[in-house]
Amino acid sequence: MNEQRKSLVESLRQAALTSPGTLDATTRQAAAAGILADADPAVAALVAKVHAQAWCITPADLEAVAAAGYSDEQVFELTVAASVGAGLHRLDVGLAAIAAASREP
Repeated sequence: MNEQRKSLVESLRQAALTSPGTLDATTRQAAAAGILADADPAVAALVAKVHAQAWCITPADLEAVAAAGYSDEQVFELTVAASVGAGLHRLDVGLAAIAAASREP
């Protein structure tokens, strides 16, 4: 990945995961990693679904997180953080596959 793209990816990562928000940065970073072992079950389920089957998310998934005490802004930030983490993971895997293929004889 060229330097400009690396810079853009890092800006995205920082904006979604460490910038000020209504949801603490530690929770957003855990959502990005897909690791929320101690989280409310509705939160953990939403994050897992974002990482594995985002197309299956329904309003009920978001409502369950809200019912667990999260504001609309926090539900949004949680979803964005998980989405960014899942997307960046896929980018890393894809770039690694390209690099591996270019090394093969």
